[in-house]
Amino acid sequence: MKNLLTNLHIFFVFIALIIPLYAQDNLALIDSLTREIAFEEFSSLTDPAVNSVLIDASALDKTNSVYLNLLLGNALSEKSFTVYRNSDPFSAFEGTTFKISEFNVVLVYSKPYTKSFIGKTFLKRKLVVQLFGQLFESKSGRIIKPVKGEKSFDDEILYDELENIEKSPYPFTQGILSDISNWQIYFEPLVALSSIAVLIYLFFSLRT
Repeated sequence: MKNLLTNLHIFFVFIALIIPLYAQDNLALIDSLTREIAFEEFSSLTDPAVNSVLIDASALDKTNSVYLNLLLGNALSEKSFTVYRNSDPFSAFEGTTFKISEFNVVLVYSKPYTKSFIGKTFLKRKLVVQLFGQLFESKSGRIIKPVKGEKSFDDEILYDELENIEKSPYPFTQGILSDISNWQIYFEPLVALSSIAVLIYLFFSLRT
């Protein structure tokens, strides 16, 4: 019975090493972390008058501004805020302005590695999202609070899935990958496997 359990354990570990992982794409993760930051910053507000928000991302480049206006607009609308964007026509907005000064995405991958000689090639993925700015009363200019939000996420992904994971119209979904040659990724494990096979062959040959 003990041998059976041991063999089953080895079998499942082996299966875990060779079965591909299907990871969430980078844009979906960035969406999720950015929304978390916004929810935390706005949930800490106790003033019931803060119910209409102008999202001002004009300090950012056009790509990031469009992205944040769309994402945060939808996110805050889900929390019953009336949301305006800096592109909306208005003459005298009297609600709360969310002035965004910085939006940073840091996305890096580890050097590719394998877990077994016949297994897949993996990467460690590390993602950090930062959102900085301030909330202030649009009419008086009184600062309600500074916004200094940061969220991070890390996991393990398949090297073969990297292209699909990075598919997006936004450049910040492209990570930094450690330099490595095709030789290191594909052929080094084969060489190591061949060496072990030769050693096993020699071992049994010498015994006979």
